Amino acid sequence: MIRTLCELVRLPNGLTASSNVIAGYALARAQGAGPAPALQLLLVCLGAWALYGFGMALNDVMDRDKDLELHPQRPLPSGRLNPSAARVTLTALLLLGWTALLAAQPILLAPGVLLVLFIVLYDVILKPHPVRAGLAMGLCRALCILLGVSLAMASAGLQEWLLRPALFQLPAVYLLLITAVTGISTHEDDGIDSRGATFLATAIGAALLAVILAPAPQRWPALGVSLLLTGWVLSPLWRSPGRLGLLVRNAIFSLPLLDALWCLAWSQYSGALFCVTIWLSVQALARLLRQKEA
Repeated sequence: MIRTLCELVRLPNGLTASSNVIAGYALARAQGAGPAPALQLLLVCLGAWALYGFGMALNDVMDRDKDLELHPQRPLPSGRLNPSAARVTLTALLLLGWTALLAAQPILLAPGVLLVLFIVLYDVILKPHPVRAGLAMGLCRALCILLGVSLAMASAGLQEWLLRPALFQLPAVYLLLITAVTGISTHEDDGIDSRGATFLATAIGAALLAVILAPAPQRWPALGVSLLLTGWVLSPLWRSPGRLGLLVRNAIFSLPLLDALWCLAWSQYSGALFCVTIWLSVQALARLLRQKEA
């Protein structure tokens, strides 16, 4: 039962939302924001993970009939989990996510509510529309980054935010990256033409290499690693359109490394170390659960 629930909420994927929080927090610290207690940061990471799991569970509840044909191995269409248990799980994760954010810093509840709004819009309304669906998912990831930024900047006013434009660079990168990845994911089952593949590959590559644009002290060392990461993520697209699912998996599972690169670029070495640790955990959990999809 526990394994089935972990599959439902895509446990490894949820950890990537936590690394987003750490990257956002580290980015704000690099811009001069004060430190927050470790417990608060842990609660925000927990909140982001729980809300991600809520979104995954809601996705499978909404797609149950479609998955009977396309993804019969998933918990709901396979019969290993009944819809009532899935609905209880997603409700519990929603409450856990909001409670954790509220306990960490009350101001974080606002982006937490926005995050859930975009998740619901994607799962219930926008999924048939690739561009709008991609933007919704991109905004979800940008909000995860902003949860970490907001924790560090909790006592700052709007003027202080506007004086630090670098705070918005990484959220913008995630908006581009996840919009492209979501666009690819909508074609996992039916392929994509070469023109569309070229556009999406360009968007993903630009997002992964955007670290070069950051006015960060260590951006050049980070760029070298980013080039390798870009090649690895995009390699399934060069082989065959039939490998689109692997490209999506590579892109999602490598997000903690992207977060680590941005921490490295801004000389936030402890943040980079935490993100790499999360990436190792993602890989280990994916193997344990034999997760083959993102």
